[in-house]
Amino acid sequence: VGIVTIKAIAVKNVETSNVVTESVTVNPVANTVADYNALDLGTIVRFGCPLRISYANKQHIFAQDADGNGIFMYSMNGIGAAANGKVIPENKLIGKVASYNSNKQLNFTDYTLPALTDGDAINPITVQLGALNDSYLYKYVMIPDVTLETGTLPEYYNVNGKLNFLVNEYD
Repeated sequence: VGIVTIKAIAVKNVETSNVVTESVTVNPVANTVADYNALDLGTIVRFGCPLRISYANKQHIFAQDADGNGIFMYSMNGIGAAANGKVIPENKLIGKVASYNSNKQLNFTDYTLPALTDGDAINPITVQLGALNDSYLYKYVMIPDVTLETGTLPEYYNVNGKLNFLVNEYD
């Protein structure tokens, strides 16, 4: 990780070229969402692990790694066929560590979402409203015994001045 210098020389029969030097930046690889969360804002990162999508809409993807840790991704270019159960293959996703509402977000606007593969759908975790905390960040949860009145509240909610969540009124 960091800047790597590469030197090359061409040889044909007994003739040789001049040595050419090129410096390239090698970006870190996140093998888990925890690895990603340890990176500084602005870092360009490649995911070395597959990420299974739990929810997607026009510009946002919520996914998780094999450990069940959630990640939020964003692209102004749209997200194609991303949907619950689709998998972003390992070593295919590149993005920039960014921030949204003081939490990390992977912005892949300048990069292409790779071809997705099929996987198992992710079922929501049932959580009582009073038990919601930061450990559920970017995870697919179902809150039982809560009634939302259609048309009276925005799509994004805030609990106790801290916890934000998105309501999918169609599921």
